Amino acid sequence: MYLQLAPDGISLLKFLLEAEDNLAYLSTVSSHTAVVKMVFAPGREREVQDFLETARHSVAFREMVTFQGEEGLKESREHTEERDAQ
Repeated sequence: MYLQLAPDGISLLKFLLEAEDNLAYLSTVSSHTAVVKMVFAPGREREVQDFLETARHSVAFREMVTFQGEEGLKESREHTEERDAQ
């Protein structure tokens, strides 16, 4: 999963994620554009989404791409299209 956020939010998001006991790990793809990659184990998608909903109260970000196999990618595209249509 790729997220984009304000550069000063990267360390806060990483800190919040570390507090969730290895739910996922975060790596910076581009510090210039503040894009990060969040990697997590299969089957933990719901926990990650719950975490992100809570984290939104502390740090603003937008989900760019989620890869979960071909079916997950299709669902991600549909979600993005629905969001953009609103």
